[in-house]
Amino acid sequence: MTKEIKCDSCDTDLTQEEIAHDALYSALHGVMALAALTKLPVAHTIHVALDYFMEQSYECAPDNEGAEDMIIETFNRKKEEKNGPTVN
Repeated sequence: MTKEIKCDSCDTDLTQEEIAHDALYSALHGVMALAALTKLPVAHTIHVALDYFMEQSYECAPDNEGAEDMIIETFNRKKEEKNGPTVN
């Protein structure tokens, strides 16, 4: 069973996983802010971050096919979120 914690600002129950996701996103926003402060172009920073996380997929997945499945699944999910479902 996943333990839930009450959010102070919105009075909603959050799971440990949601709290961890929020912390990760906050840290990533901090990285983007640091990049902007050091005058790194946003597109370059995103490119470097994508490269890093794709490499981590290959390092952490049981095999290359698993890594590629994870990468493609993430790409397709985000593409659908932004463009709507694909009609075949």
